[in-house]
Amino acid sequence: MLSFALVGYCSAALRAHGRFLPPATIYTAYNVGIIGTILLLREPWGCGRPPPGSRSAGS
Repeated sequence: MLSFALVGYCSAALRAHGRFLPPATIYTAYNVGIIGTILLLREPWGCGRPPPGSRSAGS
């Protein structure tokens, strides 16, 4: 939880200074990680979709 808060704070500070690529990269990497984990664990663990907590955290 603390990491999400820190990333959000740093991203807001970067956007306020006109730097938009690093914050976009952070959130893109986060979403790619979620999708990659779902695709990787879909068969062995029967994971078909992300849990509600990660869906709401990523929004």
